[in-house]
Parts: sequence; structure tokens; C-alpha cells
Amino acid sequence: MEVGFIVGAVVICGLALLLFSNFGKDPTKKTTSQLEREHALHDQVISTTDTTSSAYQRRSEARDRVEKELQRRGAGQEPPVPSEPAALPPGEIRRTVAAGYEEGWLKSKSEGKDDEKALETALVSGLLNRLVGIDGWSAIAPEMVQAMMMETMPFKFAGSRDACRSALIEYAVWREHPVEADTAIVGRAVSSMAHQMEDSGSIELLESLRSIMPWAAFLRD
Repeated sequence: MEVGFIVGAVVICGLALLLFSNFGKDPTKKTTSQLEREHALHDQVISTTDTTSSAYQRRSEARDRVEKELQRRGAGQEPPVPSEPAALPPGEIRRTVAAGYEEGWLKSKSEGKDDEKALETALVSGLLNRLVGIDGWSAIAPEMVQAMMMETMPFKFAGSRDACRSALIEYAVWREHPVEADTAIVGRAVSSMAHQMEDSGSIELLESLRSIMPWAAFLRD
């Protein structure tokens, strides 16, 4: 692995740790604005997560804690909730994520970004395209982008650009249609990331992410 790629991964790990520490705080210690954005973020992710998964349960519990605090403050019984994306069959999910990935890659390259940054943007754009569509990207809160950086982090470790794209696509399918996805390619990407983090001494961060990321289902015990 090239040095630049390792540095990029470390930067993303740092962002992940920052976001995790913020989400892990007692809701009573956050501002109402932070809570409203976090509630919306939870709903965005829950809407495309398999309802039988442990990740769905954890995210729902976290959202409920935020909602209770908002209600306690009288911030409204119904915090802002983004519209849920329509249910899609596996083939359409693949096309949607692939289109978002390519849009993110081309935009990054047109701005003069190197392959490392372009890949990072492409992965986030691919998953965001499933959640909100390309037309909704401009309305995405920074917290949402940071959360997607965490969720797409394993797929930077899948290998070639094509392999990274394929792993992300199959992960997006797995989130909604587990039995229809090529889980082998997803598992390899997650394992590769885990090995890199273990080798770099980032075990604590990995364990933290295990408790909140859907792809943690692919981590060995």
C-alpha cells in the first residue's frame, strides 16, 4: 500500500473518531441544533438499513435517545425528518450507487484532486446517492457527510478503483437485501481495513466503530 493511501486512511480514522466521540456524548450536553441534525442523520441511515440487523437496532435506540431529549426541551414533538428514499430492487440500487460513485469521481478529478481524494469523494457520493439522490447532495449536513465517510471507509481498502466501487455497491445492496448481495467482496474489504487498523495500533477505534457501523457484521469476533 502506498504511503499516501495510508496517510489518507489515518485522516479518515481521525474524522471517524471525532464524529464517534460527538455521537457518544450525553444528549443533554448537546445543543438543540446538534440534536436535530443528529436525529435527521439517524433517520436517513435507518431508512436504508435491514430492519432485522443489530445495526438497525443500535441506530434506532440512539435516535430514540436524541428524540426524548428534544421532546424534553420542547423543541417539538416531531424533529425534522428527511423523506425516506423509495424502496429499490437490488439491480436499481447497484445502478444508483454506481452512478453516484462515478459522479463523485469525475467531479473530484475536474477539481484537480488526486486519486486518493477522488476515491474518498466517490465512495461517499455513491452511498449518498442512494440516500438522497444527486439533486439532494447540496442539502446534506456536514455530520451526514462525516458519517458516510465512516461508513464507506472499509471500501478504500478493497484494492483497485473498480474493486472499491464493486465493494461499495454490494455493501449498499446488502444493507437492504442481504441475501442478494455478493457478501464475499464486502467481507474482504472490511477484513483488509481491520487488518490495517490493527497493524497501526488503532484497535480501540475499530472496536468503537464496531458498535455503530453496519459493516461491523463482517468483522471477526
